Amino acid sequence: MALSGTAFLALWNDRAEDRADYEAWHSREHIPERLGIPGILAGRRFVDGDGPLPAYFTIYALADLEVLSSPAYAAVVGQPTPWSRSMRPALSRMYRRGCSTQLSLGAGVAGHLAATLLRRRDGAENVAAFATIADMPPISALHLGQVRDIAPLPFEQPPSDDLPAADAILLIEGFDEASFAASLDSVDLLIARSGHQRLLDWTCYRLAFALDQDDVSGALLPSDALLGHFGRNVA
Repeated sequence: MALSGTAFLALWNDRAEDRADYEAWHSREHIPERLGIPGILAGRRFVDGDGPLPAYFTIYALADLEVLSSPAYAAVVGQPTPWSRSMRPALSRMYRRGCSTQLSLGAGVAGHLAATLLRRRDGAENVAAFATIADMPPISALHLGQVRDIAPLPFEQPPSDDLPAADAILLIEGFDEASFAASLDSVDLLIARSGHQRLLDWTCYRLAFALDQDDVSGALLPSDALLGHFGRNVA
């Protein structure tokens, strides 16, 4: 599915092994809370990362990048709920990048996603090469974002040495895991024609949760309803 808006936030992280409530927190509270901020249009979480990027990947579609410097965003980040406050120390290898959307093509929401970081080579950029990737049969959507400067979060750690600075982020989606994975070699050939180079090998994920603004009211539960269930983790 093509992303709404003109920008997106790409966020990777690992989590502490003892935080079994991570998935519930992220689905029940974190994404719905973020979608309550004007200008954040949709959120999706991908898990089980197989590759050099962290195991969890979240993408938020944004009306524009100014959303990330808005008073509403700052208020939510600066006043975390007890559940969110307890989760922050459990997050590691955070890699957070705001992107202006250069290209977003496709329809529907597929179950698999592959992500990589790109650097522009000298010379002209060939965006048409990315559009050709989106036309490949195993691929249902493609999103290309140009990395832009955004303010770090107050609790954001410096990026790991194994996560390099990038000029662009490329995300592709597919609906059949085997054929999707098999297509990545052909995708690499087209990237080489685009005026970019891959900085890392692909990391492949499966979709765990997706939510847009129209469904927020049905997804958000009061934190108190889950405190008893996860007890010791939420303080």
